[in-house]
Amino acid sequence: MWAIVSMQRAGTHLLISLLDSHPVLTGYGEVLRMGEPEFRRELGENEGIIVMYNQIIRGDADGLLEGVKIIHLTRNLGDNAYSWALLARRGEGKLEYWPVSHEIQEVKAPRISLSEIEQRKQKILEYQRVAMARLKPSRVFEITYEYICGGNREILELSKEKAAPMLEFLGVEPVKLTTGLRKARYIYENSDRL
Repeated sequence: MWAIVSMQRAGTHLLISLLDSHPVLTGYGEVLRMGEPEFRRELGENEGIIVMYNQIIRGDADGLLEGVKIIHLTRNLGDNAYSWALLARRGEGKLEYWPVSHEIQEVKAPRISLSEIEQRKQKILEYQRVAMARLKPSRVFEITYEYICGGNREILELSKEKAAPMLEFLGVEPVKLTTGLRKARYIYENSDRL
């Protein structure tokens, strides 16, 4: 079994979608969502899930990730904080669009202050520190959202060469990985984000 461990809005669904395109790997996504039945079945060595920092901190993943290969996904702190703030706006009913889909869409991004971004950046660092200390993983592969995307918002794929280190870590043959997910094009208006 393997798991992607990360913060919300860091690209976990993109990464698991890419890994799920491998002919041998199966990704189940985020299975420890709050309020849903626990996911506690035995997974095979080529099956994986997404686990968020806050789920580790709350204890939702206790006993589930022992001896598991961990792919630790991080994202540029400012971008992660901004995307997390957008998610909060969606929860408040101020943003109707969910910024991952199979269609390329343009989204008007709401104003988010630099102080809110800074507070969220600090919270992400704290979540990461506490979660990884609690998890104490023995086998970790570090990867960034920026490495995966490479600045390309139109076609999301990882070449065989770029995917090779991660796939070798998982013990499977390197191949090109692809996904049908597309990123939003944000239109920033009067935003401190710029």
